[in-house]
Amino acid sequence: MPSNQNKHRCSTRLGLREKELVLLEAVRKLPDRQRTTIALRWQRDLPNDEIAAVMGVSLNTVKTCLRLGRDTLEPVLADVSGGER
Repeated sequence: MPSNQNKHRCSTRLGLREKELVLLEAVRKLPDRQRTTIALRWQRDLPNDEIAAVMGVSLNTVKTCLRLGRDTLEPVLADVSGGER
């Protein structure tokens, strides 16, 4: 029979996985450019100038897409983190 500690770990992991899925779904709903800039920043940790080069857009376009994407995702991030950001 699993201990209470193991039960807590499983429910915590499920909670984290559910939160990840909610965030992933929100990212998927972003417009293409916003989604791509967010992915290049978060997943590849690229600086803005490199994102601009990869995407073939201006630096200002990257900055705007990142800002708009973050603005859209901010309520989702606040919700999945329980307001702790």
